[in-house]
Amino acid sequence: MVGSVYPAFQFFGAPILGRWSDTFGRRKILFLSQAGTLAAWIIFMVALVIPQTQLMTFEQTLIGSFTLTIPLIILAFARALDGVTGGNISVANAYLSDISTDDNRKANYGKMAMSSSMGFILGPALAGLLGATILGEIIPVGVAILISMVALWVIWFKLPESKTDLVQPDLKKFKLRKLFATEQKECYDVESEDKRSISSVLKMPNIAFLVLIDFLTFFGFSFFYVSFPRHALKVLQWSAFEVGIFFSVMSGLMILVQGPLLSVLSDKVTDERLVTFGSFLLVINFILIGSESVTTAYIALVFFALGNGLMWPSYLSILSKSAGK
Repeated sequence: MVGSVYPAFQFFGAPILGRWSDTFGRRKILFLSQAGTLAAWIIFMVALVIPQTQLMTFEQTLIGSFTLTIPLIILAFARALDGVTGGNISVANAYLSDISTDDNRKANYGKMAMSSSMGFILGPALAGLLGATILGEIIPVGVAILISMVALWVIWFKLPESKTDLVQPDLKKFKLRKLFATEQKECYDVESEDKRSISSVLKMPNIAFLVLIDFLTFFGFSFFYVSFPRHALKVLQWSAFEVGIFFSVMSGLMILVQGPLLSVLSDKVTDERLVTFGSFLLVINFILIGSESVTTAYIALVFFALGNGLMWPSYLSILSKSAGK
């Protein structure tokens, strides 16, 4: 239930942040989104250190047994804040679309996916290692706070704005230099607000169908990311560190797929075929992943890395091209 809080609030926040990034620029909204993530991690830390004050206990067959505590409520609030400001990935993809051409679009999204996979290599392994100390989750959360601060610094000081500002002349303001020089500006068409509404976006050719694919893909992934760690801990008898190693190996394989392999296939195979073939490989992964055999779990891991590594950058390339300039 706590895990669903983040995407629930992101459902409402991401479209708003997306529109704001069109209006005010990608960089500012990326900064705002990352600031929300930083604040959420700080609140997360507060939930870890305050006393476990119990409010009520639930014992039901349907939802199981658990105790509602003040730290749990604070934790849910932290995830909600991170969710409502959680447009960083979508705005980053929009930024990438701004600076990409049809020739390098898929390669750029492959590089973006590679960087995400690098994070998933270091993240689970480092979190599992740091979380194994006597302090438990406090050190991993502290490191997450530091990483968020670094991300804020990079966005503000190192990232140029990708979306060209619209011309907004201030004719009333007098500037002396205008008497002695000619100031040249490029002019751009200003899109009306109704062109950026959700309903108008879904009416664009193929967009509604692509959104449906996105929903089905993440619907399947959500089952995997929530249920597999429980399966690994209870059935495979893995430790938290072993689960982290599993996800790190998965991410390492995806880097190989999203880098060298995707670069070779991008010029020879269409995006549509890569999405279809990658989705088929993911089906094989989901069939195998529930096995009680560690060997079978790692075989499924190979299919996951191949499927996701080929499918996701290709899908983002199709989505970006379908949206038009």
